[in-house]
Amino acid sequence: MGLYWALFYIWCFKIRRFNMTEYLYEKDLRGMKYRILTGPFQDNAVSKISEHFGINKQEFRKILIENFDMSFLENIHARYQVWESDQNSYDKISKELYSKLLTEYLPLIEKADMNSVIDDVKYSIENGTSADEAIMKGKAHIREMILV
Repeated sequence: MGLYWALFYIWCFKIRRFNMTEYLYEKDLRGMKYRILTGPFQDNAVSKISEHFGINKQEFRKILIENFDMSFLENIHARYQVWESDQNSYDKISKELYSKLLTEYLPLIEKADMNSVIDDVKYSIENGTSADEAIMKGKAHIREMILV
């Protein structure tokens, strides 16, 4: 029996060159992250955000998987709910552009970038563009920043 294990050791570690310092479960967690995001609560939050900005839900999931760890992804629904309940303190433009959500609760965009988008929207409105049209342009700009 001892010879069997010795030969097995030689075959595994010398011939096949298995490296036991690499852990298989640490290499790729995308599948596990995807399963988290397809949960009912997380899927609800992801759907609402992706629909609001006109982003394909699968593309948005991919962005979330690349940018956040599993514990963060599990809490997306709670973060979304807290943001929804806190919306009363924001102006219309910030609400429509999901500024606080995308900079603090789901930090996909830098605050400075979001502030520049908000300033552009306000400037467009001051120069005669309708509020809805300016907000749509702001959403398109945010969509580009998320997808990059």
